[in-house]
Amino acid sequence: MRPKEAFVRKFLLIVPVLLALLLNTTTPTIAQPTTQDGPNLLRNPGFEGGYFAWSGIPEVQVAHEWTPWWIEDTERDPRWHRPEWKRALKSEFPKRVLGGDSAQQYFTFYASHYAGMYQQVFDVTPGKTYRFSLWVQVWSSLEDNADTSVLPANPHFQIGIDPTGDARPGFANSPSTVVWSGEAPMSNHIDQWGLMTVEAVAQNSTITVYMRSSPEFANKHNDMYMDEASLIEVGAPAPPPPPPPTNTPDQTQPTAP
Repeated sequence: MRPKEAFVRKFLLIVPVLLALLLNTTTPTIAQPTTQDGPNLLRNPGFEGGYFAWSGIPEVQVAHEWTPWWIEDTERDPRWHRPEWKRALKSEFPKRVLGGDSAQQYFTFYASHYAGMYQQVFDVTPGKTYRFSLWVQVWSSLEDNADTSVLPANPHFQIGIDPTGDARPGFANSPSTVVWSGEAPMSNHIDQWGLMTVEAVAQNSTITVYMRSSPEFANKHNDMYMDEASLIEVGAPAPPPPPPPTNTPDQTQPTAP
């Protein structure tokens, strides 16, 4: 076989493999409870609906049912400033929204932060194990390209569960009762969605889910995006599907003799 024919044959063998790899490149699949897991206990887990100015602060626009927290410290390096919270709309930045029409975004400009959000969840069962899951994406950049991070700062993003139900926005040090996840690796969360999970055993009828971040550098943009959260009781049966509709006779029609 001549060299040119051999090259063409090898090329034709490689093309199907490359096409398969391209076709398998898909957006993340949103995790759903299985038959061994209970229903989602979070309120507004998709960060949808109307946003409101928390505590009347116009720059802190938060999804309903969620509470922001932050620590300000301008003496440290990098400086911690209060982030700005806002609704990230899929119609404007589809890459930054995983499901539905919106995601929660908070960010600092030419600064770092020590901040996050939380939600208290009531009527849980003490002694049961609960799993908090959250999809996270980070845009940390020295430049304004909204799609790509340039020299990103490690956000040190974590999620946690306080099994006692403690909820203290603005804590300087996290409560010792919070069970934190590991930190989000930049390779999985910079400019792409990565799933984070953490589990804890409830010690009270109320537990609190937390998130927190603190970028290492005061980049021009340090933006955090959250979407499609869930809190489930591990091992609990999922609720049964609704019964099929029954066909009742139409009472307005005459019956056969």
